[in-house]
Amino acid sequence: MREPLFESNLLRASLARCFEQPPELFNITRVADLSPGLARSRVFRLYIEDAQELGRWPSTVILKIPDTGIEGGVKPGDALTTQRERRLIESRLLDALPRGLKAPSVYGIDVSGEQTWIWMQDMARPLAVVWRPSLARLAAGRCALLHKFYRENESRLSQLDGLSRDGWALYAHYIPACHENLDALLRRGSEASLFDRDEIAGLHQCLEAFDWADGQMRRLKHTFMHGDFHIRNLGLDDDEALVMLDWAHAGFAPHGCDIATFSSVYKLFGGFTDEDFSTFERSMVAEYCRSLKEVGETEVNASEVQRACTLWHLTWGLHLRLGPGLSALLSGAMRNEAEQSRSRTDIRIGCAHVLREFERTLSWESR
Repeated sequence: MREPLFESNLLRASLARCFEQPPELFNITRVADLSPGLARSRVFRLYIEDAQELGRWPSTVILKIPDTGIEGGVKPGDALTTQRERRLIESRLLDALPRGLKAPSVYGIDVSGEQTWIWMQDMARPLAVVWRPSLARLAAGRCALLHKFYRENESRLSQLDGLSRDGWALYAHYIPACHENLDALLRRGSEASLFDRDEIAGLHQCLEAFDWADGQMRRLKHTFMHGDFHIRNLGLDDDEALVMLDWAHAGFAPHGCDIATFSSVYKLFGGFTDEDFSTFERSMVAEYCRSLKEVGETEVNASEVQRACTLWHLTWGLHLRLGPGLSALLSGAMRNEAEQSRSRTDIRIGCAHVLREFERTLSWESR
């Protein structure tokens, strides 16, 4: 609320336009900033009193501003990220999600100049999930319903301008910075324990394989993906439908890419499991493939789904970890020691997984 943009009169006026009510009926008692720390978008929860107590609107609503013009710590190489969710909402396609999947209800979209304000349902209760392996596998099964959605709406989806078509390359512009950060590790004693010299050489090689990995991804069978499928964007309602927030990266990608995103940052974002990275992901892939068959996908190739996951880690995951992730660690930008420790562990485990799988991925060329 420090910024003029969020002055109470502006908020009331925008709410009034969405609910088609006089602005004086809205008494905004509190605004909580829920924004992720590295994103350009801003998300707020507004607490509202109904002056006439007629129950014409909920007591809390979410305001999402996809592009505030403020540079975030992570910059996607996709100019449409800030517009995509609005376009999906306006297409009404998300209303056609199959049973078992839900997107938040949208009360209205208010456009002023170059800025878009999206007013939507507060999903705090479904998001209050303690994520454990059983629920993670439930989410993997529900994720397969996106393929059912794709088959039933393929024509409309293909005609919707701006959907992502190469999400694995979203952070490829960080590759030069990734190389620089790896070289910097060799000169810094404090962080050198992340990787030894052989591992650093191997990670350089992985980064240089981007063009090959990009070509592999384009050859695999594609479906519709959420694009940012992780536990901070997911919840479960009372009927165990999977609630999915933030569709800014939605589009087309090989089967399994959403599963790769989920497993990639599952522990970093607070998910619980005693399984190692590879075992956890294999169990997610198995559940996803089983559910694909249930929704009528007869030609399910689990090895290709696992291949897409590995390629996703080799591109999207590696670029994020060794680009903005390692940059923040090396610069001391982390807020506290606990955050530094979590980031170090995530970078180490994620990159170790890529190094283990890289040689095997190269053998696909000869199959």
